[in-house]
Amino acid sequence: MKRNSQKLRGYTAIEVLLVASIVGLIPIGVYMEAYKKAEASSCMSNLRNVYIAVQMYEMDFERMPDIKFYPKSASEKGSITEMLTHYIDDENVYICPAMPDELKEKGLTYIWNDNYNGKMLYSINDKAAKWLMTEMTAVKPEIPAPHNGAYNVLFLDGHVENVKRAVHIHPSPAGLRKDGGYCMR
Repeated sequence: MKRNSQKLRGYTAIEVLLVASIVGLIPIGVYMEAYKKAEASSCMSNLRNVYIAVQMYEMDFERMPDIKFYPKSASEKGSITEMLTHYIDDENVYICPAMPDELKEKGLTYIWNDNYNGKMLYSINDKAAKWLMTEMTAVKPEIPAPHNGAYNVLFLDGHVENVKRAVHIHPSPAGLRKDGGYCMR
């Protein structure tokens, strides 16, 4: 009797049951916590990538881009996606994965601090305490923060920080500063 020399490509029922039982032992809360941490990490990475693109823009034009605080659409003239299109290929960089789907559909879930439009990064003092971008939900205190009760904030020195309180001031979040009480942990 000749044996078939081909390798099996599927899994046996016992292997599937074994994996299912192991996965079943993981509490759903642990899985959800890991999922939320992955979303927060992805959001932080997005903000860092935007900062690198802003630096490249500044090197090319000797000033920071003139970007709208939050445009009506991601493709609108003056939106961050339009201004940095030559520096970022992946449109998902402009979307925080923790945002609701109806916000993600707009193609942009971050807000831009337009107080620094046209300025040079080197000319701004205390960059580590001044914000450049954060999630759009940070402007409304009644909307829950997307990352376990906190927001990811990109500061002018390029670091991204998870902060407990964000903007919550009107009409614009220009006052978001660590030392001003708007960005306290």
